[in-house]
Amino acid sequence: MKTIGIADFKKLVMERLANPRDYADRSLVLWNADYNKYGIAYRVIKQCCKIYNKENPNDQVWFKDSDMCFASDDYTKPTCMHEEYVKNENGEGYHLHVEENRCGILFNTGCYMLFEKEDWMKLVNSHTNQMGGVYQDCAVIICAQADQGEKDSKWRLKEEQFGSNCDIYSIQPTYDEWVTWIAPDCHPEILKVVRAFIEKNGIKNEPYGFDFWQRTINSLHNLVKDSDCPLNQIPKRHVEMELKGSFGTKNQTINEFIDFIYEYAPLLTENKEADFVDFDWGEVDDDDVNQNDDKPENQFEKNPDDDDEKYVLNLDDLDWDNIDWDSINSTDSTEDVGDEGAEQMVEDKPEPIVKTQVKLFEPRFGEDIEMSINQFLQEKANSIKVIDIKYTTPVTTNAHKWKWTAMVIYETL
Repeated sequence: MKTIGIADFKKLVMERLANPRDYADRSLVLWNADYNKYGIAYRVIKQCCKIYNKENPNDQVWFKDSDMCFASDDYTKPTCMHEEYVKNENGEGYHLHVEENRCGILFNTGCYMLFEKEDWMKLVNSHTNQMGGVYQDCAVIICAQADQGEKDSKWRLKEEQFGSNCDIYSIQPTYDEWVTWIAPDCHPEILKVVRAFIEKNGIKNEPYGFDFWQRTINSLHNLVKDSDCPLNQIPKRHVEMELKGSFGTKNQTINEFIDFIYEYAPLLTENKEADFVDFDWGEVDDDDVNQNDDKPENQFEKNPDDDDEKYVLNLDDLDWDNIDWDSINSTDSTEDVGDEGAEQMVEDKPEPIVKTQVKLFEPRFGEDIEMSINQFLQEKANSIKVIDIKYTTPVTTNAHKWKWTAMVIYETL
């Protein structure tokens, strides 16, 4: 198995876009590569398609996701839909950009069901499924989740299971290459703390290497953006919910990283002064605070330059004849209106009109449903109050297809 960096992987993708028929019978297999949108593989493929389209205006290409439905989806067609949320002409908000392009790459996200492993290996090795063969001008790139299951289980993937037509690579960029590559799309504060943690602890224990940290960065990005404050000033429980919701509560690296965020405060903010509001008073030791109270040297001492008389109110010096007693006794806004008056004031105040509504989302993929909900919440940020978000992922009887469904429950004012 060959180990390559990001630059080498980009070359492999660009070669397949430019000369697809040279690779019509070959599969590019990425060993233990994360297929999600934050992963290196997905982002490089998307980036390469955009570069190719810019250089070849008469041959616009895109890639097709091949997910859990790989056994029954139709890959014989020469085109695929290019769907992407992009900013509008004014650079404000987003709209769904849709067009039909030549299908340059079939990007398979891997096999996650043991009973489907045979069909998946058939697609990888022969480029065929129930619907026929993959279109000849479409290069095939596969994510192989090799480390799943026990070492001796039937689920575990081995290199010898792949045919001689498979080019197997492990994407392992250097640390500097990875940092340089992700920096333009990464919140600088998050990248700073991730870099510090990696430099201290390394990444050897993570199954997906840098893809693991790209996923971590992606999880924290919206949290920092929405909070509008340094990462270590976001309540720790919010960070825990975000990261442990993605990686689980028993992931040792994530647990250590969360603690690191709040221990390594000088890295995250230039203001070293403690925030009085966020100070954890539960950590204050009362004995330490009060242990010197009875020492004479710690008692309040009068400044010898102070004049005691300037702190004393001398009633004989007041001009009693010119005091405006009416203004002193005036009740103004604090006047007691009585119980009946108070009730009338409450009754006169108009009640806000609140309507509880729901909105359903049914995209095909998990990433799409995330994008759709986030887009909806962004557009309605000033007009709704979200009560709850519920989702489900039932498996249909049709070739074990997944169907994502989410419901946002909200109030409108």
